[in-house]
Amino acid sequence: MAVKRNKDSERAGQADAAEQEDLKLVEAWLQEGLADFDGQTDINVPSSAWFEELALEGRRSARRKLQRDLAIFWLTGGIILSVLMLVLSSNVIWFIALQGLALIGGTGFAAVHWLRGTGREVESRNG
Repeated sequence: MAVKRNKDSERAGQADAAEQEDLKLVEAWLQEGLADFDGQTDINVPSSAWFEELALEGRRSARRKLQRDLAIFWLTGGIILSVLMLVLSSNVIWFIALQGLALIGGTGFAAVHWLRGTGREVESRNG
C-alpha cells in the first residue's frame, strides 16, 4: 500500500509540475500579447496650452453666437414694432384684431408645447 501512495504522490507531483509549466507558458503568452497591445496603442495627451486654446475658442464662438442672436432679436423686434405702429396709425380695429390674434396664437403654441412636454426636453438638452 505504501508503494501505491508513493506512485500517487509522484503522479500528483508531476501533474503539479505540468500545471506550473502550463501556467508559466500562458503567462508568457499573455505578457507578449499585452506588450504588443501596448506598442500598438499610442496615448497622446495634449498640453495644457491646447486645452486653454480650446476653451478660448469656445468662449469666442459663444460670444459670436450671442451677438448674432441679439442682432436677430433686435431686428425682429424692430420690424414687429414698426408693423404694429403702422397698423395702429392706419386703423385701430385692425390693430386690436392683430393683437388678439397674436395673443391667441402665442397662448396656443405655449399650451401645445406644455402639454407635449417638449419644452422641458429642449431645456434639458440645451442646459
